[in-house]
Amino acid sequence: MLGITNGQNGTPREYTSVDRVIVLGFYDGATGGLLQFEENGSEYQFDLDPEYGEPGLTTTGRSFILRLLPANAIQRVITAITPFETPRWPVWFVRWHELSESSRENLSAVIDAIEADAGPAIWQMSTADPWSFSKFAIHPIVEPQTI
Repeated sequence: MLGITNGQNGTPREYTSVDRVIVLGFYDGATGGLLQFEENGSEYQFDLDPEYGEPGLTTTGRSFILRLLPANAIQRVITAITPFETPRWPVWFVRWHELSESSRENLSAVIDAIEADAGPAIWQMSTADPWSFSKFAIHPIVEPQTI
């Protein structure tokens, strides 16, 4: 249903790598952006998990929450950024510091509009490698039950 289940029992599928990551936030590694686990697969916005404190760091890595994006959201962001820099895959750290202030503001508005279409947080992803996302674990976010 969401591109991360294995289709047999609904448990999270194990991935060994991501296909594309656009890192839009950075603090000694990724803090937020967009990602896709496999070519033509579902696309997600990721942000630091607020459950893990500021800035979402754990002693063994980082924890992110994932929100499902509409199809082609990543391509829309690529189209918006490529006039300023060339994509670098599989993990593209956008170099905001090289843009003029007006370009940053305009680009941020376009990206904010695309990210506004993201659904609710549905997955939690942990990684010890917020640079290349070479190893990670994904788990569904379980809604708290009301009693």
